[in-house]
Amino acid sequence: MSIRLLAVILLGFVGFSCGEAPDVANETQTQRLTPATLPAGEGTYKLSFGPGGILARKYWVYVPPSWPNGGPYRAIFNFHGAGASNYHTTTANQDLVDRARAGNVILFFPLGLLKTWNAGHCCLGNPADDVGFVSDLVAEMETEFSLDTDQVYAMGHSNGGMLVQRIAAEMPDLFAAYASVNGSVGSWSSTTLSAAPGCDPTDAACVGWEPLWVQTPTAPVDIMMVESKLDTVVPYDGGLNEDGVGLIWYLPAIPDPGYSTSTWEVWEATNGCAGPVITNFGAGERWRCSGAADLKMAHIDIGSHEWPELTTGTYDANKHIIDFFLAHPR
Repeated sequence: MSIRLLAVILLGFVGFSCGEAPDVANETQTQRLTPATLPAGEGTYKLSFGPGGILARKYWVYVPPSWPNGGPYRAIFNFHGAGASNYHTTTANQDLVDRARAGNVILFFPLGLLKTWNAGHCCLGNPADDVGFVSDLVAEMETEFSLDTDQVYAMGHSNGGMLVQRIAAEMPDLFAAYASVNGSVGSWSSTTLSAAPGCDPTDAACVGWEPLWVQTPTAPVDIMMVESKLDTVVPYDGGLNEDGVGLIWYLPAIPDPGYSTSTWEVWEATNGCAGPVITNFGAGERWRCSGAADLKMAHIDIGSHEWPELTTGTYDANKHIIDFFLAHPR
């Protein structure tokens, strides 16, 4: 076993960077439930998916008050960032539950292996086939939960947003539309912490970094990004962050002459856009271009890597993402 993989496993056991206590009572209450045996009415449950035992994957699901007779249901799959175990209980996602209740929407919160996702370039060397896992999960959930297959959407934060972009790139037809919050489209990485923090992998003289890994989309998709300009975890302007095992140097959110590409440019080229239409709003600016599919990016002036604040009135990410989804059924 490699030192890197061992480090990943150990981090998983100590609860990497999360510090959240598991919801033991709820898990005990719901661990024997299946989609077919969920009680009627509103509820949030933790269920298993897959072959069972140690190979089983877990997900939380919220069903609205109309369950199980209010279908076909619209659905949103929401992917957590690295280290988030009780992601569904965050303030932002409780707000999302309130909106789902009002809109008769089912919410799924899948759980990554060791609290991370394999987005190709992040995070923690996770070896799981998470694109395959999500594809299989969606196929089963569409049947088990009577979903409207034209209105199943994906959103994610940080490492979860990166996974959303990977799925959009590799399986563009899996979801009707996609949204990523503070997640880069690609990066360089180093398997050791010995790479000097000041060593820029865009410089040919810089050594110790793996080649640039960037999503390579196969077809246009309707996709929205929300990027915080003060983000220091996945830097808006591109740059270095430590992921706990090695180093990651992220591509920037928008075009920069020091980089070969950016998150915006990858999706702009994929969707056949010709430059953004830019509008200003109180907390920043919005870029949009429409080609073969719709592309939006909101640039938030304040706030860091966390989900854009709901209480400050700066930018209601949940509202804007849901509005984008509703405007883009399959």
